[in-house]
Amino acid sequence: MSGSNFTPTSTKASAIEGPYTLKLAAANSQGCVDTEYYQIRIRTLPEVSISNTKPGNLCAGDAYGLIADASFDNGVQWSTIQGSDGLFTAQNAENTDYNHGTGDAGNRKAWVKISTLPLATDEVCPQATDSMEIIINPYPVISIDPPIQECAPYIANFTSTESEGINPANLTYRWDFGNGDTSDQVNPTGINYPNQGIYNVGLTVTNTAGNCVTSITENSFVEIYPVPVAAFVTDPLASTTIALPRFQMDNLSTLQTDVFANGAMNYNWKFNDQQNPLGDTSTLKNPWYSYQKDTGYYTIYLLVTSDKGCIDTVSQPVYIGPDIIVFIPDAFSPNGFGPNANNVFIPVATNFKDFKMVIFNRWGEKMYETESIEEPWDGDYYGKTADQGVYVYYIEVSSLDDKVYKFDGTFHLLR
Repeated sequence: MSGSNFTPTSTKASAIEGPYTLKLAAANSQGCVDTEYYQIRIRTLPEVSISNTKPGNLCAGDAYGLIADASFDNGVQWSTIQGSDGLFTAQNAENTDYNHGTGDAGNRKAWVKISTLPLATDEVCPQATDSMEIIINPYPVISIDPPIQECAPYIANFTSTESEGINPANLTYRWDFGNGDTSDQVNPTGINYPNQGIYNVGLTVTNTAGNCVTSITENSFVEIYPVPVAAFVTDPLASTTIALPRFQMDNLSTLQTDVFANGAMNYNWKFNDQQNPLGDTSTLKNPWYSYQKDTGYYTIYLLVTSDKGCIDTVSQPVYIGPDIIVFIPDAFSPNGFGPNANNVFIPVATNFKDFKMVIFNRWGEKMYETESIEEPWDGDYYGKTADQGVYVYYIEVSSLDDKVYKFDGTFHLLR
């Protein structure tokens, strides 16, 4: 007798499913032959494999798409192992979704298994299986602070907090500050808000371990308020004399109301009057203030505060000069009779800066002109004695604060 091995092989393209009949023929030395037939059934070993990259990565709360490939089977069945508690959307489909359970979320992982089903109840081939781990990555839980309410311009710093405990190395950040600027820093600094406005601030944080993205937007997170512009003028303008040392304030302060429409302002004046240190203030919009009768320079301060607490200040010096005094005689006698002071014509003035005098006769002819109060008219005209009669004067005197006083009238020349 002799025999041989029967070793069937199978591929997906060429299956070896039976049954097969084996024949055994035997002959003796006299040539007598006997034949035996034996029928056997050949089954192909089932195959199954999971095609996903192992381990898989999943964002918490999301479904994970499972992909498998099975052959020589009567179907497949998915199941959980190692205590996992999720569910499959189609437990007997090769491709299905896995929805993790609460236990999986707590463990931050799940294990799934796929098994082939036997072709018949008397299946002789073992089931094929494959399994994989799915890492469950949490979405970032983020918050940002602090909310900002400031006056323009303002340089802001922001802080982010991730409260899920994700490894910081796996987190990326993207800020949008609402002013056109962005940042990839965890806690960005030096963010410039030069103008008034209401700004929304957004932050996107990605857990790169599973590409789990969380985005939040804080509406009206930054409020930048306008700053008032303090300004005023005085009446009289910048100077007066001790005759009337009083200034009326004309408040020219402004506040933009592009976004914040209230526009209310408060005013605090300080008049810097050393002789009245406890009473030289005001909160009126357009106050007036009288200084004591003492010459000198003073500085008026104005502090303007908006309804949002933004402030601006301005100051302006004012001057209180001595009161100018001018006395003009109505007659003089250049003939030597009477007091010496009566021999020439000249005004008497105090506290002045510049002087000018022109004298005309009654026909409008200029008789004399001078710009010095030390040069009086002696009654002569080009070396000749002027006639007795009425003459006209025109006099300009400027005060120490450059205010010009003009006088005109007549006087008598007596001989």
